[in-house]
Amino acid sequence: MMQAFLALWNSVAPEVQAEYEAWHSLEHVPERTALPGFVEAWRYRALHDPLRYFTCYALDGLAALDTPGYHEVMAQPSPWSARMRPALRDFVRLPCTLRGAAGVSSASQLVVTVLDITPENIAACAGRISARALNHHIVCAHWGQLADMGTYPVAGLGNQASNALAQGAHRHVLMLQGVDPPRLLEQAQQLGAELAPYSSTVIAPEAFGLLSHTRHDALDTPPRLAPRMDVFAQFHPNGDTK
Repeated sequence: MMQAFLALWNSVAPEVQAEYEAWHSLEHVPERTALPGFVEAWRYRALHDPLRYFTCYALDGLAALDTPGYHEVMAQPSPWSARMRPALRDFVRLPCTLRGAAGVSSASQLVVTVLDITPENIAACAGRISARALNHHIVCAHWGQLADMGTYPVAGLGNQASNALAQGAHRHVLMLQGVDPPRLLEQAQQLGAELAPYSSTVIAPEAFGLLSHTRHDALDTPPRLAPRMDVFAQFHPNGDTK
């Protein structure tokens, strides 16, 4: 059961988008999802920008981000990962403790927003989020509070913990799922107006469409999944990993 999650935003250079899609869906996300403490993962692409992505990893706890296996894949990327990392843009990484959920189903369309909510206003915000999730335009809602997980330097991207978005004890990530993107975004914006007296917006609501879903229990889980050099070779037949 998800007790925490890792929210990630990034863009990608247009000239490598096809390769990014293959790497991210077939090697990178399965490698991460196979690690201890990871439950499942969802990959999304922004509806307003085909080069912008959002990934959510469901975790059984934040300890999943502090295992030897996780530190290894971060510090020793596969050849394909090392090649792809410099192509990433606008990278944001927010590990969160799950603070609430509403709804019993899931859907393919997602709206994500990031809010600052002080402790005295959390209950008021949670109540309004849950109430919105009971209408037919929002299938489910999940929200979590940013955790201080230290620094995670990523090759080609710098120290992500220094990103201003990764700072602040009151930061919350809110994810809303639905089936109709315009209606879902409209609902998110209306919810944002309801929450305005109790919160401040850090990232305005963005709509994304589901690309792929990966489950931990569907993967082999050796110490580390083998890199997909067979797919890598389709993009680099000469074997150039630089």
